[in-house]
Amino acid sequence: MNNLDHRQIIRVYAEPSKLLDLTRETIVFHNVDGLISCLKAIRSDTEVRLIRIKNRMDPGYSSSYSGGFRNICINFCLSSSSATRLGLDLHVCELQMLFEEFEQRKSEAGHAKYRAFRNLRGE
Repeated sequence: MNNLDHRQIIRVYAEPSKLLDLTRETIVFHNVDGLISCLKAIRSDTEVRLIRIKNRMDPGYSSSYSGGFRNICINFCLSSSSATRLGLDLHVCELQMLFEEFEQRKSEAGHAKYRAFRNLRGE
């Protein structure tokens, strides 16, 4: 865990169990059909327990809350017998789903701007 994570826990969550993105992965899509197919597969998987879905692609979502960035962010736990046996069934994972255009903007400089933006907002 880096220093940013420690600061985020203290400032926003007050306790480590509230931090939901220690395990994070990104899937980049070329088109809407691919993204929708992936969402359907995740929702129908009986070994995935959805915790939260943030749809930053919704037309009603103001991108001013995310510094102009848009994606779909899913927090979930694995509820398989293997996950339970390994003590991972309560471990929250994050999956970010976005289109190529946003991935190209998600450079080191772009992500640094986003972190600074969240820090200003106290998130």
